[in-house]
Amino acid sequence: MKLLLGREFDADIREFENFYRQSLAGWWEELYPYLNVLQDDLTWNLMPILVLSAYRYNGLNRQTSVSMAGIFKTVYLANYIHGLVADEDEGQKQNRELQFNILVADYLFGHVLKQLVDCGNYELLDLFSLMIAEINEGFVLEHKLNAGKLQSLAKTRGTLYSTAFLMAAKLAGRDESERQLFKELGYNLGMALELLKDEIMLAEAQHFIIRSESLFHEINQGNKPGSLLERAVVEFHHCFYRPEEAAVI
Repeated sequence: MKLLLGREFDADIREFENFYRQSLAGWWEELYPYLNVLQDDLTWNLMPILVLSAYRYNGLNRQTSVSMAGIFKTVYLANYIHGLVADEDEGQKQNRELQFNILVADYLFGHVLKQLVDCGNYELLDLFSLMIAEINEGFVLEHKLNAGKLQSLAKTRGTLYSTAFLMAAKLAGRDESERQLFKELGYNLGMALELLKDEIMLAEAQHFIIRSESLFHEINQGNKPGSLLERAVVEFHHCFYRPEEAAVI
């Protein structure tokens, strides 16, 4: 699957990749094994584009957009590394590899908090804390309570997108009702992306795609025709209804 609108973000993506590598330069060699595994991961590759489209739509500058895309990509990386840590009853050995995984993931979460502060976005710290709590709840549901895939995915992945869009709306100064609309749009787009990766979940993905279209029209009301965010919504529609056109990255 590939979003064609990614071409519109070429300059932003180049700046984003440079910024991302520089921000993690001190740990890049240690992180490389994890990064290498994620090269073909759909969330890893496409989530930043969705985040950039939301911040662009809200009129936020490139520096802010790139920084926030980097923050959410780092959170995803930290969650991925934390996910490598299993319990002893799952065969996890208490060794240096386990300790290193925990150390690296915790460092990344601290790094994200520092980025938010350095950007002057103190007002987002409460939303960030709520997001982390919800993601952790999702991991408990998944690994301890044997929750269904959709329920755990909503917490561990859907929360990333909903929070990213909510933060964009907050930084843009939108009122509470508009913020909630953006939050719901991010959640539905994110869930559609995550479910489109799994052929057996396509019926569920359709629900989120249809809801995304409805939410976007409610938000936009024809004010910004042809925006990159609108194109993202349209492309998700095409990926579902014409899946043969979706190319693997």
